[in-house]
Amino acid sequence: MELTYDKIRVLEAVERHGVIQKLVRSVRVSGMDSSDYTALTDALDTVTDVHGDQLSETDNLVLTKRHVRAVDKTLCDVILTYEHFVNEGQDLGSPVQGVLTGEMRANIQQRTTNLNADGNQITVSHTWPDTDDDWPGETVTQSGEISIYEAQKTFTIEGIKMTSRPVGIANRIVGKVNASWWANGAPRTWMCTACNWKPYDIDTARCYMTFEFQHNVDSWDPDVYFIDSRTGNPPADLVEDVGYKKIEYHDSVSFDAIIGAYVRGA
Repeated sequence: MELTYDKIRVLEAVERHGVIQKLVRSVRVSGMDSSDYTALTDALDTVTDVHGDQLSETDNLVLTKRHVRAVDKTLCDVILTYEHFVNEGQDLGSPVQGVLTGEMRANIQQRTTNLNADGNQITVSHTWPDTDDDWPGETVTQSGEISIYEAQKTFTIEGIKMTSRPVGIANRIVGKVNASWWANGAPRTWMCTACNWKPYDIDTARCYMTFEFQHNVDSWDPDVYFIDSRTGNPPADLVEDVGYKKIEYHDSVSFDAIIGAYVRGA
């Protein structure tokens, strides 16, 4: 049996900002002599374009999907979808110019703190009247707490990673914080909060992976304070590492080493 291309039956493209983002073409393959699923696989085998191939007529489109359907016992249409390589994903192991790029989102988020902008403990005081039953005439100073708004940044990196065990990569990075300066953030201020993946090319053990990171300007290390049982608040002028401490609870890792390349500061 000899399978031959008939002709391109469908050809359409989507352009955005002067760049072709997507191109779809349907190629009819003739010569099949089977009515079962082998006709579909024979048609796919005939079409030499494979996942990840670059379209020869342009330098920015790669094949992302092949869809085959039978027309009759002897004919099949193979629908080829090419997409802009930026949408398809960068190579996480060998990105352009040696650095990875990603998408940054920032929004305002409210949180509470008992430290001022300089990192010092906020205190308030009150002098009780002479008629008070517990502290007549005494001035009591205690820690204060305020609600503030600050930018919450989320950084997303996506691309193609050569790996046969993406779950192992996820286990190494999700819930971990940055060990050194990363994406213009001090150590322990970025945490990987999500890692998603799906097969990209099984034959070459490549996956399409997405990593999401959240930034915390005060670091992801939780604080613990001594609490005055009488007031329910921390006393004033607590001594650092004695009355209050930062607990390095989360493991720190090199995000660049796990993802596979240096991430450009964002």
